[in-house]
Amino acid sequence: MNIQIIEHNGAPEYAIVPFREWETIIDRLEELEDIRDARTISAAIAAGEETYPHEFVKRLSSEENPLKVWREYRKLTLATLAKACGVSIPALSQIENDKRTPPAWIYCLGSPRLSAATWRTLSGWIRPYSHKLCGNRE
Repeated sequence: MNIQIIEHNGAPEYAIVPFREWETIIDRLEELEDIRDARTISAAIAAGEETYPHEFVKRLSSEENPLKVWREYRKLTLATLAKACGVSIPALSQIENDKRTPPAWIYCLGSPRLSAATWRTLSGWIRPYSHKLCGNRE
C-alpha cells in the first residue's frame, strides 16, 4: 500500500492513499459492516425477535390498508378484531377499506380499550401514527 502521511506540528494530520486503494479499503469496511449487521440480526432472531415473511412486508409496503394487512397476517376475522377494539364489524370494514377514519383512541399506545393481545396484533400498524394523536410515548 502506497500511503503518504502529511504532518502538522510534528503529528500525523492526513493520510493520502491512491484512489484504487481507497476504494478497496471502503469495500472491505462495508463488508465488515454487513457481517456485523448479519450477526446482530441473527442474535435478535435467536433471542426471539419476530420476523416477517416477504409477502407480508410487500403487502405492508403497498397501497393496501395496513390494518387489514396486519389483521390478516395475525389470522383474525373482522368480527374478532372489531370485538376486541370495541367497534362494530361494519365500522372496522370501513376503516380497512379507507371509507372511514379510525377513532383517535385506536392510535394511542396502551389504550385502555385494547387488550394486550389486540395491542400486539395492531402495534405494527398503530406505532407509526401514534405520535400524531397521543404524543410520543415509546
